Amino acid sequence: MNALYDALQGQTSAMRLSAPRLRAAGGDGPIEAAVVLHEVERMEARALASLGPVDGMTRLRSAVERCGLLVEARNPTTVLHDLWPEVWVAAEGAPAAAVEASLRRLRPAVEALHAESRAVIARHPALARSARSSLLSGKAALIKTYAALGSYLEAFPGDWSGWQFAAQSAHVLRRMGEAWRAVRFARRFAPDDVGGWSLEVNIATDVLPPEELGPWLDRAAAELYRGAGNADVALAIAGGYAMLSRDSMHSHVQRMELLARADAAAARSEAMLRAAPDAELRRYVRGMQMAIRELRAGREPTDAILDRAGLPELHEILDRHQHDAVAALRGRAAEIRALAA
Repeated sequence: MNALYDALQGQTSAMRLSAPRLRAAGGDGPIEAAVVLHEVERMEARALASLGPVDGMTRLRSAVERCGLLVEARNPTTVLHDLWPEVWVAAEGAPAAAVEASLRRLRPAVEALHAESRAVIARHPALARSARSSLLSGKAALIKTYAALGSYLEAFPGDWSGWQFAAQSAHVLRRMGEAWRAVRFARRFAPDDVGGWSLEVNIATDVLPPEELGPWLDRAAAELYRGAGNADVALAIAGGYAMLSRDSMHSHVQRMELLARADAAAARSEAMLRAAPDAELRRYVRGMQMAIRELRAGREPTDAILDRAGLPELHEILDRHQHDAVAALRGRAAEIRALAA
């Protein structure tokens, strides 16, 4: 073993012991316990990576430990889609008897979690639909899905994809406080997920007061320019700066500076798309760049930019955004792009 591995193992032991205490505290305690267990799982993965090439049994023990952590965290999506399959991949490099011994406790726990998640989804059929389909199905259907998500997350507080879907749904329904709470949990569960990050930026733009939003966007942009994120995140940051620039608290000079930052973020998004082309996202980036150019020239963007950007379908939602083309462009991107990131 090595010093980094030993240090990480020491930290994870203490953190894991805190989970039962947090869970018993009530309120958000079960969620906080799940957040801790997810962090421990990431640390376990980093600890294994620090060892370099390892034997089959070491890899199996690590896979079993990580899977068990997220079973305890009540995250059926990641367990069933990612970590349980990883256990079986790791098992291929270990003796059969050792595999059976390693899985003696984990297998029934995974099976029980799977059965519980199926039962909850059976009681709430709306949860069986894809997130994107639910978000585009209309307000009445989305309200039902959002209510079902509440029941699901009460049963499985560690399912970060559920928190992300809840944040996106609440944002579409304009329940901003609930959206912000949900996305903050989603980000703590999965800080490296770029879909959650772009969603967080979009919700922050709608939730935070101007005096807080500016510094918040600056921190997000600094992280983006250090090499994090993707084209969706960059577009969300551009939209945030563009919306912030229109607040009456800003002087002309401040407004121009904010629009310059918006332009830079949109250019970053465009550059990222060269490496990972996405025709839908490219249209939104083009529309945002057109809107920013209009704003920098002192003109209010009209809905004509939607047609020039190849987004005629956004005319249908202009009423919802008081015929504000910039708000419609950013709002629709926030609704449908975060789940595609």
